[in-house]
Parts: sequence; C-alpha cells; structure tokens
Amino acid sequence: MPPPWPDMRVEADLTTVDGRLLQACANSAQPCTDLVLQGERALALVGPALERVPRAFGWALCALDLQLAPPREIAIVGDREAPVARAALAAFDPRAVVAIGPSDDVALLAGKGLLDGRTAVYVCERFACRAPATDPADLV
Repeated sequence: MPPPWPDMRVEADLTTVDGRLLQACANSAQPCTDLVLQGERALALVGPALERVPRAFGWALCALDLQLAPPREIAIVGDREAPVARAALAAFDPRAVVAIGPSDDVALLAGKGLLDGRTAVYVCERFACRAPATDPADLV
C-alpha cells in the first residue's frame, strides 16, 4: 500500500541520505567513500521525484552539498567557554560537526587532549586535523 502522502516519503529518503552522509563523517575515522557513492546513487534516483515534489529539492541540495564539500569537523578539548572554543563556535556553519570532550569514545576526539593544560581546538576535515589552536587568532 503506498503512503498516503507520497511527498513525505521522498522527503524522508532525502533526509536519510543527508543524515547518513553527515553521520559517516562524524562517527568514523575511516574514509566514508562507500557512503558517498551511495549518496551519489540516491541523489541520481531522486531526480524524477524532485519534479513531482519540488519542496524536496531543498533536502536534495543539502545532501549534495555534504557530498561535494565535506563538513568541517571541530574537536574541542577542554572548557567550552574558553575564548578559543567560543571563537571556533561563533560562526554559523550548518555543515560543521562539533564534538566537545575529552572522550576517547567519540572518534573525532580520540587521542586529542589539552595543549599545555589549555583548551585546544582541532579543526579537521575527514579526520585530518590542523595543528591544535589555543588562541582564537590561530583559528584562521
């Protein structure tokens, strides 16, 4: 039996693609190549549905954005109210994945610690991180 509101199914599928791509980049230190390929295939499949349900186009663009430009990963180790942490979180970035710790249970935070006893911010992409910053000026 088809769903009573077909557009809801299309939007749910697109939300799932969007969420799975973001989750893959947040929860796994391994490259998310397989998931990216799955995302590409899913986006290709929804093309005809977008003609029928134009409001789903926004979700498709979000998923495509995540596929083409990986999210910036921000690992904050220490006090979230420290000036460097507040500077890292100041700009609105809907694609940013943020983890605050310390915690070796979260892949993005694993192996990262304070720097000389100070709050450290690690800015990463696909788990490749720049040198940690302890000063807001270093977060260029």
